[in-house]
Amino acid sequence: MKYSEQTLYYFHHTLHAGQFNSSEGNIISVQAQSKTSSDQIYFYLKIVNNSIQKINYQASGSVALIACAEYLSTQLEQQSISALKELNEKKIMQALLLNERYKPTVLLVLQALNNISQLPSRDD
Repeated sequence: MKYSEQTLYYFHHTLHAGQFNSSEGNIISVQAQSKTSSDQIYFYLKIVNNSIQKINYQASGSVALIACAEYLSTQLEQQSISALKELNEKKIMQALLLNERYKPTVLLVLQALNNISQLPSRDD
């Protein structure tokens, strides 16, 4: 399987991988798991005044899943929660040069992030 340079870059540069230190407080988590593969993703976010101050993730699965999680973490950190509404699978797939085969992987990551909108707002 050949991946694009963009996908491999985010796969090898996982600056946002891992959980937060539990002493940071006010951390929310969202997750999604594939029903047809072993892919699963957890995002951990520190949200202050509707801004994503910090974001980390734990991913288990394909190269595309990990690259997608890192790319989105990079894009979302220090952004307003409203930036989540601008995300869609087409933009992500174009940014990482992923083909249609990886659409379910991208949709899984978006599913996890969409769970943020279902949480109570944080104004800490």
